[in-house]
Amino acid sequence: ILQAGRIGGVSLFDTFSQYQEVVGRIFGSELNFTWHPNAHKLILLRRIKNEESILLHVYNEKPENEILRDRRSRIWLEDFAFATCKVILGEARGKYGSLPGAAGGIQLNGAELKAEGAAELERLEIELQRYSDDSASMSQMALKSKTISITLVR
Repeated sequence: ILQAGRIGGVSLFDTFSQYQEVVGRIFGSELNFTWHPNAHKLILLRRIKNEESILLHVYNEKPENEILRDRRSRIWLEDFAFATCKVILGEARGKYGSLPGAAGGIQLNGAELKAEGAAELERLEIELQRYSDDSASMSQMALKSKTISITLVR
């Protein structure tokens, strides 16, 4: 197996593949990059001096616009945002037990709001795990593959 034939074997193949990897690192066969998911910005960490065409192979399960337009996920997202707001408001109201007023003190319901929001968030996470809206589970969803050609100009 080490000398399979007259040309070479596994050792020659391993040596050649290591050589290709080192030459690729030295001369930049692959582009290093940083992806900022919140800004949807791709930053290439290489100074490109000339016009160069590159090919990107991108996996995208479901675009954000499609998720926000989907009627089933929109309801879940609204409920999740409402529950998160309850928790945040509960924390803000929980800083002070009561506020002074003209007719006496006003009791704030910070602990109640935090408990309601936490219970709602837990219910929504369980609902997401169980897919109670009869949508396909993640294992059944196929990744949509997109190939994008980008021309970089200095």
